[in-house]
Amino acid sequence: MGAMTPRPRNFDEATALQSAKEFFWTQGFEATSIQNLVDSMNIGRQSLYNTFGDKRTLFLRTLDLYNEELQEAALTPLNRPDAAMAEIAIYLRSVASSLTGQAVRRSCFLMNSVLELAATDEEVRKVASQFRVSLVAALELALVRSAEQGTLKPGSDPEVCAQIIANTAMGMSLAWKSGGIPEELSSIVEGTIALVAKEHAPVAHS
Repeated sequence: MGAMTPRPRNFDEATALQSAKEFFWTQGFEATSIQNLVDSMNIGRQSLYNTFGDKRTLFLRTLDLYNEELQEAALTPLNRPDAAMAEIAIYLRSVASSLTGQAVRRSCFLMNSVLELAATDEEVRKVASQFRVSLVAALELALVRSAEQGTLKPGSDPEVCAQIIANTAMGMSLAWKSGGIPEELSSIVEGTIALVAKEHAPVAHS
């Protein structure tokens, strides 16, 4: 008798993973049950375990997926070889816009996960740290170009300014989740731009 062949999956793994990400993002890790995931992903319990592992393993996969999407959305424009002050302004405004445009006030999945789990889960801390390091590095390069173009405020340190902007962007998620209003986020963004941009610098709007 030949070896048994695995039963083909009757679901799309990428679609199921996206569904799990959306549920974890809205509910958080602890409040999400395996039954919640089975229902939201529209797969059987055994298929979930066979394909994705236990709840924590699945959660980390969804967090990695979100991190990849975040890297693509946030860092691709900033990593352009000509990115400078205009792209930094567009990035900050896009962060505020993505938060205030949410139908449900759920903030940033990565920041939510840090607040919920980073104190006890090294893997969550690692994902968040990797994104922050990448963001700061991209911002710093853009700020160095800004200095060369004369659009960075004189006397500003690109490394320090990059850290300020990165922390501001991540902090907006907490401000929004804790009841902030669009006008507050807009003020935070424009105040941060004014802090680093030379007066009358040609800063594009998104």
